[in-house]
Amino acid sequence: MMPVASTSDLPDWMLSALKDPNPEVRLKALEKWLEQHQSDVGLAMLVINDPDERVRAKAMQVIERAWQTEQRTIENMK
Repeated sequence: MMPVASTSDLPDWMLSALKDPNPEVRLKALEKWLEQHQSDVGLAMLVINDPDERVRAKAMQVIERAWQTEQRTIENMK
């Protein structure tokens, strides 16, 4: 599965959830998506500027986890 690069790569249910004015809906959709696509930095980047602090925090967790994984990979190559 390719990481999400733009909203056009997302299924309809996810697109409508991300546009929902209720932050609970956006957060639940993000969590559901990340259960199956744990390291989707592309989606995290799409929601990093969400008005809700919890959505932004979840996005940062994904980005930080991907960065740490990348750093470990680089260390292991040395």
